[in-house]
Amino acid sequence: MQQSKTYKLKKTQVIAMFNAISHRYDLLNHLLSLNLDNYWRANAIKMLSDGNNNTILDIATGTGDLAFFALKYLSAKKIIAIDIAEKMLHKAQKKAKKKDVHQIIDFQHGDAEKLCFKDKSFQTVISSFGIRNFVDIEKSFAEMHRVLQYNGKLMLLEFTIPTKSIFTGIFQWYFKHILPKIGHKIAKHATAYQYLFSSVQNFYSPHNIMLLLKKCSFKNIQIVPLTKGVVTVFLAEK
Repeated sequence: MQQSKTYKLKKTQVIAMFNAISHRYDLLNHLLSLNLDNYWRANAIKMLSDGNNNTILDIATGTGDLAFFALKYLSAKKIIAIDIAEKMLHKAQKKAKKKDVHQIIDFQHGDAEKLCFKDKSFQTVISSFGIRNFVDIEKSFAEMHRVLQYNGKLMLLEFTIPTKSIFTGIFQWYFKHILPKIGHKIAKHATAYQYLFSSVQNFYSPHNIMLLLKKCSFKNIQIVPLTKGVVTVFLAEK
């Protein structure tokens, strides 16, 4: 019972936080990453360009940037992009209409831990900067595996702690001391960007993510660090 209450509380807090910062989410992403967030997303998506990507599911889409890159670089005929925070989805939908791609990208409210899609519905599943926020990451990976077609591809992009000591120090100093102050000033949210630091600090290592993917029956897993390991791309197949 206590575990169930903790689970619900964390999920509620994550939803509330992302809804609260949705109006400044894109600006802060670009500003705080020195616009590298788009570079990371584009490069991660391009790693899928040699496969069949007609049907794509983007999980924890936020304001939709990864879905837009998927449409640009992959031969997708249909993209469904889900998120648990409705205000983030509203931003994504507005951007899709402005780009005139709202008929190809379908933004829906959805939870990574309980996907409302049939088995083997998608050729490709993607997610960027979302898996840290899943309350039950193993269950989410199992759901991703379930909705993928046989030999379907998975691509995850996430912040990780650099392994080189000099970059580790700079990364942690920036995330702990600079990023929260800028985030608080612009987004007017006291804890959101403190949460970013703690969520990265306490998250699984790339090796442990690989082990979780294996446990959920993924195969041919690749780990590709970008920008000295500040972010990591995880590629896998069903």
